Amino acid sequence: SRMGHVDAAVRTLYLMRDGYNVEPNAVCYTAAISACDRAAARSGVSGGTGRDAPWHQALALVEEANAKTSGLTVVGYNAALSALARSGKVDEAVFLCYVASERKVQMDAISYSVLMRSCERAERWTDMLKFAVEMEANGFEMDGLALSGALHACERTGDADGALAYLDKMKNLQTSTEGDETNRHRRTHGRKRDGARDDIRGPDGVAYALAVGACARAGRLREALGLLDEMKKMAPTAHLGNDNKMLGGKTAEVVAYTAAIPPTDRES
Repeated sequence: SRMGHVDAAVRTLYLMRDGYNVEPNAVCYTAAISACDRAAARSGVSGGTGRDAPWHQALALVEEANAKTSGLTVVGYNAALSALARSGKVDEAVFLCYVASERKVQMDAISYSVLMRSCERAERWTDMLKFAVEMEANGFEMDGLALSGALHACERTGDADGALAYLDKMKNLQTSTEGDETNRHRRTHGRKRDGARDDIRGPDGVAYALAVGACARAGRLREALGLLDEMKKMAPTAHLGNDNKMLGGKTAEVVAYTAAIPPTDRES
């Protein structure tokens, strides 16, 4: 499972049943689905669309597990959701959540974080913000990574109010334990999961740049400039950080200052 050897995991399932007359339970299926997730982490969105694609195999295993066992727990569903997210299959991920709901399986903070990540990969910003709102409405706290993703969606949609709210929530992470439960599950037995990013404890230069961009898109330049000043105080080394994919390969400082310049001034 941890090596992402899907074929070997599936063969083991069938060997248990056919060779040793032992019926695999939901835990066994979850391990096989996790292998699909690890394989999807390696192949990404280019992992194919046929039956051999890791995301397709994960869905097939979910269906089989629900038919032959008492049903998967949220852990199994989250592994399948992760495989779908890594492959850019947003609609399939949303439908899988519906399947889980029909089977009375309650989605958790990880489920919503994975859904948001899948929307981010597919650049479905409105859907991403919808899941962020739904996540909090269901009582789940967002960790730094989820908040950073929500800020990204706000920047792309020009949602200044949302960006300012999520930036404030990210500031609260510096002195609270909010989001710790989500971040804890990004690791397995203390080891970082394949493809899992390091958590963010408080706003960094990227977060400020995204918030500035959201305010600028909404025409709220006074607030954008205020965030620039705050950025220099709260994240003084932001301009020294590495380039980030969210910012199109530019440093946070460059993106923030460019976003805050009125369009007419940029053209002159």
